[in-house]
Amino acid sequence: MSMTTTAWIPSTKTFGARLALVRWRMGWNVKEAAVACGLNESNWRGWELDGRLPHKLNEVASKIAEASGASKYWLLDGEGNPSD
Repeated sequence: MSMTTTAWIPSTKTFGARLALVRWRMGWNVKEAAVACGLNESNWRGWELDGRLPHKLNEVASKIAEASGASKYWLLDGEGNPSD
């Protein structure tokens, strides 16, 4: 059986996917991410795994950006560089 190796590029199309990428970059699990960002763990889990959006998306993105160094605007729309 032959296996072709290609680069895997994670999706940034959803807010939840971007949260997962932030967690991966920071080396956090869901609980650690929520605590570091001053957010509720069950909310984070719902945003990331269930595809829900925060009621106060701008505020949540600001907290995550501040704690992780990720770009707030990238968190909000997935456009541009994650660290700008």
